[in-house]
Amino acid sequence: MRRKTGKFVKAMALTLMIVMLSGVALPIAHAGWRDTPANNPFADVGAGRWYNEYVSWAWINGVTTGTNATTFAPANNVTRGQFVTFLWRIAGRPNASPSHRFTDVSSGQFFTTPVAWAHANNIVEGINQTTFGTNRAITREQLGAMLFRYIRHVGGDTSSQSGALNRFTDRGTVSGWATSYMN
Repeated sequence: MRRKTGKFVKAMALTLMIVMLSGVALPIAHAGWRDTPANNPFADVGAGRWYNEYVSWAWINGVTTGTNATTFAPANNVTRGQFVTFLWRIAGRPNASPSHRFTDVSSGQFFTTPVAWAHANNIVEGINQTTFGTNRAITREQLGAMLFRYIRHVGGDTSSQSGALNRFTDRGTVSGWATSYMN
């Protein structure tokens, strides 16, 4: 079940990024996105995979770099640090001073500036007062909250559709704090 969840979260993250970029962030964040995905360098993302086009698009546009030069690791969980880095890259890699309260985010890590930027712009919160949880797998609720706050940050429409979760059978598992974000 863990692997299935990881695949789902990674696929959901990429899909939501594509949807978000095409509808909200694309005109606001980058006018120079490349429309046509190129073949990607990842041996584990073959041409026959349903997500190949999305991974290729994210790679060619610099949203993701994979886990190394030839591996994307589609079965791995996306971490909070990775997802914040995706959002930061979508936003155009803005500068940010790494002055935040998170003890697990030190200088020189790939996610240092992205976390500082996202925290300064109220896009992210920590898992507690002093820990961001950079290496923890992102949950669907956290992903939804970060996307909502990012869309709000770029001036997109964040009006909620009350009761939108009602069509899902697992709606009762959504935490109270995340309901408005998930709607």
